[in-house]
Amino acid sequence: MWAALAAYPPGLVLLDIELAGEDGLALAEELRAKYGFGLPVVMLTGVEEGAAKAMAYDVGADDYLTKPCDWRRLVAIVSRFVSAAVS
Repeated sequence: MWAALAAYPPGLVLLDIELAGEDGLALAEELRAKYGFGLPVVMLTGVEEGAAKAMAYDVGADDYLTKPCDWRRLVAIVSRFVSAAVS
């Protein structure tokens, strides 16, 4: 994954907390440490509990959505970060 990120730098990362064999919160923290705040990290997850949301923000997530989510809200959030990156 890290080689792919280096070869094809993303403009934004959509990340779930519950990944097969991975901890999404730990991965968000690693992304933040490696790329700083120039790479937006948006959590899109089925975990609704408040503690998970607080932990996501603590490790550097820029936003947090629970599934199923309103696609218009997701588009608005992605557009906000993409527009900021282009400006």
